[in-house]
Amino acid sequence: MTDAQLRRFEQFRDLPGDYVAQLGLEHDRNARILKRLGRLPKRRRSLVFACSIAHAEVLAVALNRALDDGCAAVVTGQTPRAERAAAIERFREGDGLRFLCNVGVLTTGFDAPRADVVCITRPTTSALRYEQMVGRGLRGPENGGTAECLVVDVQDDGLPEGIQSYSRVAHLWDG
Repeated sequence: MTDAQLRRFEQFRDLPGDYVAQLGLEHDRNARILKRLGRLPKRRRSLVFACSIAHAEVLAVALNRALDDGCAAVVTGQTPRAERAAAIERFREGDGLRFLCNVGVLTTGFDAPRADVVCITRPTTSALRYEQMVGRGLRGPENGGTAECLVVDVQDDGLPEGIQSYSRVAHLWDG
């Protein structure tokens, strides 16, 4: 973080948006994310929580190029409503859409119980936001969801104390 970003973090105890967006554009970081997502079996359906709109677009384009054209889509607050609804429906139905890359629109009020991978690339200090992201894949069979969900949690070195991660909340679900 720059000194100004660090001061904003210390003042507000939240990661500055420009810093999170910057993380999403780091080539080596994205290459590792894409490599991990590319190893998933084709039957898996992944919700990908990106750092920014640009980051979601980069990930979707790269997944479509590296895997199957049309396997990834972007859904953001700026996505036209009809286009967003169509992408979500394709994802829910398993119509070739394996990766739904999103920014801030699928954390609450969204249900895709057959999603069996949640990839969190966006660091957050909010335990509630983190739990909402992970919770999209933890519906369970009794709620029409999957019996298992893989959580891919990108852990960045050098982030300040207080960043949420699966290792900090696993005990809530795993006992």
